[in-house]
Parts: sequence; C-alpha cells; structure tokens
Amino acid sequence: MMHSSKRKAITILAAAAVFSCLVADVATAWTVVPRGDVVLDTSAVSGVVEMSGVTYLGLQDGEHEFAAVQDSNNQLVRFTANFTANGTIQSAVASSVLSLSPGADFEGIAYTNPARNSVFISEETTPAVREYSLASGLQLQLVLPPTVYSSIANNRGLESLTRSIGGRTMWTANEEALTIDGSLATGSAGTTVRLQQFDVDGNMLTATSQYAYEVDPIPSSIFTNRSGLVDMLALPDGTMLALERSLSAGFESRIYKIGFAGATDTSDPEFDSGLSGKAYTSVSKTELWTGGVGGGIGKNLEGLALGPRLAEGGWLLLGVVDGGVPNGDNTVATFQAIPPTCDLDGDYNCSGEVDAMDYAAWSDTFGSSELAFADGNNDGSVNLADYTVWRDNLGSTSSQSAALSQPSRVPEPRGWIVLFVGIGLSVSLATRGDPHRQGIVSFPLSSKKEP
Repeated sequence: MMHSSKRKAITILAAAAVFSCLVADVATAWTVVPRGDVVLDTSAVSGVVEMSGVTYLGLQDGEHEFAAVQDSNNQLVRFTANFTANGTIQSAVASSVLSLSPGADFEGIAYTNPARNSVFISEETTPAVREYSLASGLQLQLVLPPTVYSSIANNRGLESLTRSIGGRTMWTANEEALTIDGSLATGSAGTTVRLQQFDVDGNMLTATSQYAYEVDPIPSSIFTNRSGLVDMLALPDGTMLALERSLSAGFESRIYKIGFAGATDTSDPEFDSGLSGKAYTSVSKTELWTGGVGGGIGKNLEGLALGPRLAEGGWLLLGVVDGGVPNGDNTVATFQAIPPTCDLDGDYNCSGEVDAMDYAAWSDTFGSSELAFADGNNDGSVNLADYTVWRDNLGSTSSQSAALSQPSRVPEPRGWIVLFVGIGLSVSLATRGDPHRQGIVSFPLSSKKEP
C-alpha cells in the first residue's frame, strides 16, 4: 500500500504538469509601473524601422538580450538593454539584424528556447503564425489559425503573440473585429476581437480555446483613427495581459489584466459564422496602466515582452515603439510588473503561495541559465537544488512562515522520488539546452483545456 504522503506528493507533481498547460485565471492583483524609455541605438546596424513585436532571449554573455520584429523590411533586430534594479531603462543598443524568409507583415513575436533557437511570429498577410530559425532566418513551419480568421479586416489582423514561460501554450489575437464579428472601433464604441489559444506539444501548435475580448473605444470622438489590441503577454503566474493602442489626437496605450472566468469559448462551431447576433460572454479586463510613451502626444507602443526578474521585486516588462508614424522613432520602454507579494522561497511565479504551479515553473525551465525564473538558491541556473527549495516550502503562503507549512512538505528524495529524478536526468540529457521543455516528469494531457 502506498503511504498517504507519497500519494499526495505524486498528486502534486501530476497536478503541476497539468496546471502548467492552463491559463490561470488568478486573483493576483499585479501593479504595473512605467520606468522610462530610451531611443534604441542603431549605429551598428541599418534598416531598423517600425518595430512591432519584442521577445526576451535571456542572458547572453552577461547582458539581457531581446529580439524585435518589424512590420516592414522583413527583418529581426537583436538588441541588449540595461536597466536598474527597479527596471528603469538606461540604454538599449542594437547588435545585429537578421533577414527573414519568406517575408510578411510581421507583428508579434515569441522566443522558443536555446535548443530550438527560433522564434514564432504572427503576421497579418496570410494571416498566420510562422516559426523562423534564429540561425538562418529561414522559415521552419507555418501555422494557420482557425478559418474564422480569414475574415480579418484590412491591416487589423494577427497583431499579438505570447508564449508561456514553460512554452506549453501560446496566444494570438486580431487587432480589431473580424468582418463577421462587428464594426471597427469608433469614438463612441469599441470593437470585439478574438483571443486564440494554442497548445504546444514539442514545437507543434494546435488551436484550442478562443474567447471574445472587448477593446476600448477611441478616446476622442473628434479626431478618430483606430483602437485595437496590439499585443498579449503571459505573466509568470499565468495571468494574461492585453496591450491596447489607440490613435486619435495622439497615442494612448493601455495595459489590462484579462479575466477568463465565465467567458464563452467561441471556438464552438456556433460562432464560425460570426459573433454578431449571438449570445456570448466576453472575457473581463482590469486596468493596470493607461498613458503615453515618450511624453507629449505619445508614441506608437506596439509590442510588449516579459523580461527578467528584478532585484527590487517583480519582473521587467519591455515594450517597443513602431517608428513608422509621425512622432515615431525606435523607442524602447520599460515597466516594472509587481505582484502583491514575492517574498516566499520557492514561490517561483510570485503568486503568494508555494504550490504546484511553482513546480511547473521549475520543471519547465530545468537546466536553464538563460531563463532562470526558478533559480531558488540564486546560483545562476535552474537545477535540483531549486527543487529542494520548492519542496521545503511547499504549502507556504504570504501570511505564513515556512515553519508553519511543515506538514505540507514533500518527503525527502528517496525511493519514488529518485525514480522521478532519474527520469528527469534522462530527459535532461535528451533535451539539453532546452529550458522550456526539460523537466522531471510528464503526464498525458487532454486535447483541450479551459483557462
């Protein structure tokens, strides 16, 4: 007969594997604080214009490196960014550009991992999500969204793209309403877009759940141009953010937390002919920040990426400006994303509790030094010592000390846990260098998941 503590531990590990594939509709009240902006130094490269999406590549030779895609020139620019302990940006310097083939009207971008060394990019031309090699710039695969996205409005296609820390889910969305779903935004009414989830198995994407999202109206009813969803971002605890952008007399940017509870899954065939006239419930949203980048009338903030954890708490968010408009330039802006609490050892996603989701964060980045989100002992890499940190604090919450949570601890790694570690080391050797996919155990998952 299996001891109850072992059954509990195995249940926790199994839950972690499943939960890490879900979008957490968490109650965590994140705070987003703007931390300034600088103009990207492009003196070492040429042709950097109209940056539309950005992604974090991790630590490279001791510097934080990012990659931005452009919606013209068919190229990607790599750059380093320096910032203070609270995320205040000090400099951003472009180091190289990479031509992408075949080209398209590129918008969002999401990095995979060091082993795969690639990025997924959403584009408005097809529309589609394409994967490109960071070594050659050549396309590795083409992922078509559900056929409903063939009804995109002109220049309002797949603007967004984000990938979870573990790389097990990705999201994209259209900027403004599909032609079958309703009207574009005006000064008196917003527009309805569809958020599309993909489950990731290895490097293959499968479209799953889909939800309606209501974009704000254009702020001014006199000078109207557009208002749309330009990017999405997955935070470490599973919280999903939306970046909206409006243009009227100036540029206004808005960051919202998305809430999925009670929302209708619009991937149901009932909605293939459109949302107009149908009964459905959109996702909810909570405002975290509204403002303009660069002062004055603002600038066209189009892309937002999750960066590293900051020394003064929370995580860096880094955004890029599309400079191909009046008052535009290659501006890079930063924000500090602060969860309510992040002072617990083993709380790798800063949810305020050491739980199965933290195991998933550790498992999905095991072996990584570039993306060390779960480096519990601060030795520079995610390894078995960080599992011990998680295990020893399992069950702790922001209002408890680690000592009060002793009954929830997982047993020492003997017997059954050695088996899991052995499996994990075998997987590690088979997928070395892949911080997103390495881990201790894997479990069969259902083909469709709800947030």
